Amino acid sequence: MFSRILCVILISHGLLAAQESPVAGSSSIVGPAIAGPVANQVPTIPTPEVMGETAVIGIICDGTPTPPAPERKLPDLVVKNTTTKKIMREEPSGVSGLQPVRKKVTLTKHLVEDPHLPDPPPPPPLADMTDLAPIDQMVQFRTDGSEPQSVFVSATVYDHQRTLLRWHPNGRPEAEMTAWSNIDFNHLCGISEYMYNGRRFSLMMGIGDESTAPLGIGNENTAEMAGAAQENGSEYHPPVFPTLPTTGPDFVVTEGDTGDAQAMEIITGLHKLYKVEGARLKVAYEAREQARIEREAYLRKHPPQPKDVTTWVSEPKRIDRISNKTINPESAR
Repeated sequence: MFSRILCVILISHGLLAAQESPVAGSSSIVGPAIAGPVANQVPTIPTPEVMGETAVIGIICDGTPTPPAPERKLPDLVVKNTTTKKIMREEPSGVSGLQPVRKKVTLTKHLVEDPHLPDPPPPPPLADMTDLAPIDQMVQFRTDGSEPQSVFVSATVYDHQRTLLRWHPNGRPEAEMTAWSNIDFNHLCGISEYMYNGRRFSLMMGIGDESTAPLGIGNENTAEMAGAAQENGSEYHPPVFPTLPTTGPDFVVTEGDTGDAQAMEIITGLHKLYKVEGARLKVAYEAREQARIEREAYLRKHPPQPKDVTTWVSEPKRIDRISNKTINPESAR
């Protein structure tokens, strides 16, 4: 029963579950900003001394809250009548183990005159399947280094000391590679793209934490997993940790073809990246964890409350999907 946290990094949108602080967002669910205490000032992320052709591209998420989205401006509306009623709403807590809050709120519905909004834009024309130019451009884009190579990695971190890694070079399931690393791969959850030997890579990682201690705090541990397996009538085999290098970021491949150049480039590149950017990645991870802890503490004291709902409804209309024009029901009869 592995605890899996999908660490799909979307830096451009600022969506990283672990980075949110008590002033906005959620540790596990992206949502509206929540008023609360400002997180403690986090250490400044140092700049690496050696950048060269191996470095993080863009920012490293450090727990800084995402700015709230600007409020949408409504068009000028003429209200014809208004109705209200009570409805039951549920607001997720955003904290593991904390039940959502359910209560009745007021739903206000305004019937307004037709605001005469513009018709939606027409659909784009169908592509000419005989035109090979777009395909040629796509191939060129992928081969000239403009598009980053996607790296999909599954990581299980044990005791924040070692990580079991699995990945499939060239997207071939039959060519799975397995390795043990002496890096805590939680540190790499704050990045989206990186450069290795002058090439761009896009990192998408599924990650979970486990503990070998008798009682894990915040993480599943091997004793709990053995008990769960026994309840299900199966047997749990704890991992056998190989001896790992201690002189720097390094790994030991335990399954797969080490002669596969692309497969080895993926694992070697991540460890070379950590050698260059490890200090910054570690500081950013600690800042994200601090922000998460502060936010969860705040939400347990101040769980999100369901809010009243207001809607605006214009005269009934429908969109003709063929002509893409707005038609009044009367004229369609």
